[in-house]
Amino acid sequence: VARLWISHGAPTSRGEKPPATLARLSERIERHLIPGIGSVRMSELRHHHVEQWLEAEAVGGRIDPATGKPRGQARETLLAHRKDALQGMT
Repeated sequence: VARLWISHGAPTSRGEKPPATLARLSERIERHLIPGIGSVRMSELRHHHVEQWLEAEAVGGRIDPATGKPRGQARETLLAHRKDALQGMT
């Protein structure tokens, strides 16, 4: 779903993303999101899959252990994709 979203210009309610943003999001999705949970089909994705991925991100320093919130690139990737991915699940 993430690759499809990027291939269609990462559309949101505010329009498509600029090319530089698409390139940055694509790189982050390929580097972080897909290796972490990309093997799980969207229809089978559950809370524990995301928790396991977030734990691995924390070990890698991409999650702030004090707040449990993603840091830097991981946070931007999640926020950019979350709304559109969730809309596709309903």
